[in-house]
Amino acid sequence: EDWKAVNEDLQKSCRYVIKNQTTGDRLKIRVVAVNEAGRSPPVALPEPVMVKEGNPKPVVSWTKNGGPMDPKRVNIRSTERDSILFIRAAERDDSGVYEICVKDWFTVLEHYHRLNATISDLIMGNTYKFRVFSENKCGMSDSAAVTKEEAKISKTGIDYKPPEYKEHDFNEAPKFTTSLTDRATTVGYSTKLLCSVRGFPKPKVEWMKNQMIIGDDPKFRQICVQGICSLEIRKPGNFDGGVYSCRAMNDHGEAIVSCKLDVKRKPRLCHDYKCISKLNMCFVFADACVSVINLNLLFNRASASRWRQEIDSHLH
Repeated sequence: EDWKAVNEDLQKSCRYVIKNQTTGDRLKIRVVAVNEAGRSPPVALPEPVMVKEGNPKPVVSWTKNGGPMDPKRVNIRSTERDSILFIRAAERDDSGVYEICVKDWFTVLEHYHRLNATISDLIMGNTYKFRVFSENKCGMSDSAAVTKEEAKISKTGIDYKPPEYKEHDFNEAPKFTTSLTDRATTVGYSTKLLCSVRGFPKPKVEWMKNQMIIGDDPKFRQICVQGICSLEIRKPGNFDGGVYSCRAMNDHGEAIVSCKLDVKRKPRLCHDYKCISKLNMCFVFADACVSVINLNLLFNRASASRWRQEIDSHLH
């Protein structure tokens, strides 16, 4: 017989892999031990060894939202140990659910003589297909029978049950978070009253003056946005002062806040005396007070005495 050495150098290990063989070949193998004293007689294996097809390389596929991906957008690199997907310049359209599917064939049983078998040590969550080869002393069948249906190993005990939360009751009676403050203004100058309120359902807001509902009086402008309530009093007169109130109501109650508005009169100009200055100066009387502005008057003693008496009467 023609024996060929498969390893050119001596090996210390008791194991050796013979590579680059043809699938289906039957090889007779014998081993020789060598040391300084010489070479041992060869020992051959009792039966020839058949070269079988090795486990094929796994088939890896990626999907996005259950469909194929655009190779222009992604780059996939797969090796025997891992598979990596690259998105070099991610955009908003790249959002989605990415899935990886790995198809791999490996041997689970050998030299099995029954027509049915139970396969153990399978991984939960994976899906399996099985193919069966027949074998005798002449060799292995060229093709295999493949199971029609897939076997999915279901995961047990991991069904997610969301915790039950008591529904929050958002209903709330009206409550003023910012109250009204007392204000003072002058006749003819518009002023605004402000407050803020919260509540659910959204409260109904109404304004009152001296406990009387203002309603749609065009003199007043009422606004309520996002809980911020305002009442604008347009050019108030002498009779627009008083106690203003804001009342908020919903199905769960009501709340009210109030403030006092004081409307002051404008200063009055008195023209009872003739101004004899080139600057047209005169006396100003308002609320029992007298102001003299840049007074530069030319008068005689008699008129000065009369004016002094008039000023004193206003002061007292």
